[in-house]
Amino acid sequence: DLEVSMTGLPRFDRLLELSAESPPPRRVLVMPTWRRELLGAQARGNRRELLPDFWQTPYATQWRALLESPVLHELCEHHGWQLTFVPHPNMQDYLATSPLPAGIDARRFADIDVQRLLVESAVVITDYSSLAFDAAYAERPVVYFQFDRDEFFAGTHVYRRGAWSYEDKGFGPVTTTADEAAAAVQRIVDDGIAPTYAQRMRDTFPLRDRRCCERVVQAVRAIDASG
Repeated sequence: DLEVSMTGLPRFDRLLELSAESPPPRRVLVMPTWRRELLGAQARGNRRELLPDFWQTPYATQWRALLESPVLHELCEHHGWQLTFVPHPNMQDYLATSPLPAGIDARRFADIDVQRLLVESAVVITDYSSLAFDAAYAERPVVYFQFDRDEFFAGTHVYRRGAWSYEDKGFGPVTTTADEAAAAVQRIVDDGIAPTYAQRMRDTFPLRDRRCCERVVQAVRAIDASG
């Protein structure tokens, strides 16, 4: 209480409002994060040079294997959904040379409303992205595809393994192969979100009253009033 105020994140107010509209699922949403070792040489400004062999890297081939999964494509076709791929901003420029099938709905962050995509999703697939927390707040099922978890937490990225565990505290099954991830999506669509993960979502985010913005303002005013 000395250092932290329990307010909830301001953006969650709108996310909850959109979620309450309960749109029918329209897509399976794939949103991976990035890897530091894939950054090209510094170019002009904040731009990075593109890697000529990017689509042959283990990162790209693993995500291609998932995005090209017959299970996911048949699932989306059966339900009339889109398989939507929103790559990390550092990957977006590679879409110009993408070998992905035309049926994949590839989007750039600048062209989307992330919150709307989340609430429209039957399942959200990511590896380590913090957007899984937003999906969980909206109570949308999550599948983690972590094909490189040992390398990822060994120092090849900015993250480090801490007390938070994907297996013990995450909001969906953890998978390490494209086939496992696709099968996990199929199970969720067939059976619904597992009670364990649904309970974690509710326990992790107890403030669901669309008053997060209000609490943040009140907390700031309280600090100011205290001198």
